[in-house]
Amino acid sequence: MKHTFLLPVMAILALCIAAGPAFAVENKLKNTSNKTVVDGTIHKNEYSYVYTFQDMELYLNRNGGNLYIAASVKTDGWLGVGFDSKVMNNAYILIGYVDNGNPVLKEQTGTGHKHVDTDQSIAQTYAMKESGGSTVIEVSLDEKDVIKKGQKTLEMILAYGGKDSLKSYHGKTRQGFSVPLN
Repeated sequence: MKHTFLLPVMAILALCIAAGPAFAVENKLKNTSNKTVVDGTIHKNEYSYVYTFQDMELYLNRNGGNLYIAASVKTDGWLGVGFDSKVMNNAYILIGYVDNGNPVLKEQTGTGHKHVDTDQSIAQTYAMKESGGSTVIEVSLDEKDVIKKGQKTLEMILAYGGKDSLKSYHGKTRQGFSVPLN
């Protein structure tokens, strides 16, 4: 009796495993009609792409030629998002923190294991908030500043530190990754 019940269950399980890739959801950054408001708060359905690493969450949305980025991390310190590289070297970096309620944002370029100010500015608008031990950054950019025509992936880095300083080290609280584009 036990075996007759177990065989159909195993057959169904085998079919699901074999068909699994056919039913998988592709997680690509696509152009959407999602309305994104750069206010330092991440709202439901505001972003179409989410990436999670340790205590960090990255949210992305493409809409009307703009790229919207939000990141949230459990820290009272700084938070950084970088483009064009999965490591700090050669990355274009948006790094900031909240100082007594005031957002501090710098645009920098990674050189080796350091980052320095850049003369270029690609952030159109930004907002940052710090509350309950978490820091949130939201930024809007012209997508052409970070996504080139025909590009298939967007190389990115995320990092954070525990101090309100653009120079404090992040330790192991960093991650490089590729965002598939559509």
